[in-house]
Amino acid sequence: LKLSAFRAILNMYPEFRPNTLLVQVAIPLHDNRGHLMHAEYVEQVKSAAAEIERLFPGSLLMLHEKMPFAPRCALFSQCDALVNSSVRHGLSLVPFEFALTSELGEKKGNLVLSEFAACSHVIP
Repeated sequence: LKLSAFRAILNMYPEFRPNTLLVQVAIPLHDNRGHLMHAEYVEQVKSAAAEIERLFPGSLLMLHEKMPFAPRCALFSQCDALVNSSVRHGLSLVPFEFALTSELGEKKGNLVLSEFAACSHVIP
């Protein structure tokens, strides 16, 4: 859904195209035997990302591995917003890290947090 919404924004508001970049961290899940889980969904995400990149080159950066803490905080310090749109997720520290980085840094970012994220109950 996030990629569809991003594509719609770029379609509807061409003035955002020159200075908008979505950094999407999409870490594939594997079961305890090392097999890729949700392979069909992974392919749908890859297809949607490729279509966005074809239509709006340079507007999307897909990362497929976990980012270490320091580079993640450096990225947060430059972001205008973090969108956590998870539907099912345990307690993720990423929104807390973003909020702290934004609070302590020079640039103040906005946090958009899914009501289904466990941390949404403690972050106002």
